[in-house]
Amino acid sequence: MMEPTKRLIELFRSEVPLDSSIIQSYCDVIASSGDADDAKVLLEWYRKHAED
Repeated sequence: MMEPTKRLIELFRSEVPLDSSIIQSYCDVIASSGDADDAKVLLEWYRKHAED
């Protein structure tokens, strides 16, 4: 798993309100350079916190 993915999950866990541009920036990096492990972690987070 890439460092940007770890950092994004940490930001989500912190429950600090995030600007959508920050989330988008992380997602752009992860989408262009990430692998299946990154996708798995993010999908799991989404499934557990879809309402967020």
